[in-house]
Amino acid sequence: MAKASRKQKKPRSADFWRKHVDGWRASKLTQVEYCRRHKLSAGAFWHWKRRFLNQGEESAPINKPDIVPIPVQQFTIKEVPQPIILHASGYQVELVGDFCQATLVKLLETLSRFA
Repeated sequence: MAKASRKQKKPRSADFWRKHVDGWRASKLTQVEYCRRHKLSAGAFWHWKRRFLNQGEESAPINKPDIVPIPVQQFTIKEVPQPIILHASGYQVELVGDFCQATLVKLLETLSRFA
């Protein structure tokens, strides 16, 4: 009784794989999807693609995202000074910015008269 023999696959040439690598790049498909549609071994495809890259035989650009410049505007943040809160004679006074010292003295004297 004769044994059924497995069909021997002949090795595929570098040209065969180069055409498929180029076809994959043009297709915009993932490697896995391309191999599935063309009934190719994903491992063999990856091997040949790497081999072509290492040999500098890349004939088409790899699917890389485009780099898009984004304009950036520079904003200057103006510091807003925190108010000084003063409690005097039962009153709360908020001083903002460069409050005049002479005016502050007069304000405190006036407030102390009401206490």
